[in-house]
Amino acid sequence: MITKAATVEPNREQRRAGFATIKEAADFLNVGHVTCYAMIRDGQLASVKIRNARRVPWEALYRIADSAMQGGE
Repeated sequence: MITKAATVEPNREQRRAGFATIKEAADFLNVGHVTCYAMIRDGQLASVKIRNARRVPWEALYRIADSAMQGGE
C-alpha cells in the first residue's frame, strides 16, 4: 500500500511555479478550503486575486510546508 508519506517531495528545482487554485492549495496542505480562506484572511497564506479568482503562489505553499516540516507551525 502506498501512502502520501511514501511519495517523494520534489526538490527546489522541480517545484511548481505559478499559482494554485484554492482547491489545489487545500489538497496540498491537506486541509479544507475554508481553512485555506481563513489562512489567507489571517495573513498566514499569501494569495492574489486575478479577476474573480483567488490564487495562491506555489512558493507560498512550499514555504508553509517547509516551515511545518522544521517544526515551525
